[in-house]
Amino acid sequence: ANKSKYKEVQCEIQDVSRALRESTKNLCRNLKDNPNISDNLVKIQQERTELIEILAQTVREMQESGTFKTLVMKVHGDKLAQDRLHEIIQREKDMAGAVKQLD
Repeated sequence: ANKSKYKEVQCEIQDVSRALRESTKNLCRNLKDNPNISDNLVKIQQERTELIEILAQTVREMQESGTFKTLVMKVHGDKLAQDRLHEIIQREKDMAGAVKQLD
C-alpha cells in the first residue's frame, strides 16, 4: 500500500515538475520577447480590463436570460487562440530542429 502511494506521489511530483519547467520556460520566453516592464504592466492591465468587462456582461446576461453564452464563447475563442499559438510554437521548434540537422 505504501509503495503504490509512494509511486503515485512520485508521478505527481514529476507532473508538477514538468509543468513548472514549462511555465518557467514560457515566462523566460515572454520576458525575452518583451523585457520592458512597463509594457508588461500595460498588457496585464488591458487583460484585467477585458476580464472585468466579460464578467460584467456575463452577470448581466445571467440576470436577464439565465444563461452565460458570452462567457462560454469567450472561453472557447481564447482556447482556440491558445491552441493556434501552441501549434505555431511547435512548428517553430520542429523547424529549428530541422535547421540544426542541416548544419
